[in-house]
Amino acid sequence: STRSNIGKKLEDGRVRFIYCHSDGYPEGVGQILQDNYNSDNIDGLLDLGDASFIGEDYDSCFFYGRDRGEKNCDARVADSVEDYFHNSNDWYIEYKYLLDTDGKWYCMAVDYAPYDTIEPLENLLNK
Repeated sequence: STRSNIGKKLEDGRVRFIYCHSDGYPEGVGQILQDNYNSDNIDGLLDLGDASFIGEDYDSCFFYGRDRGEKNCDARVADSVEDYFHNSNDWYIEYKYLLDTDGKWYCMAVDYAPYDTIEPLENLLNK
């Protein structure tokens, strides 16, 4: 599995995010986010909490809480963008995605060079 976090920057600078277990690389989760989720519908995805995988809409996603009845799978909040991208408690997370307040998706590849570089997701998908 390629694990990822999916987050949204809030107006106060904090980041609300969930965990996604599978297909976290840019051509997987990244492409799905870029093509299907934006400022109008990302809250619905985050409201459903941690996911095994995400799809083009909420019905094609598999959420630990909604679909397996698991507890403690709600979205979490990081104190800042810096905290979200560089939190050392995120074991085995390989990619972190962020929908910024400007409506653009950003990505950081946690374990791959260039390390800790945050760049627009569209740049990664167009390489």
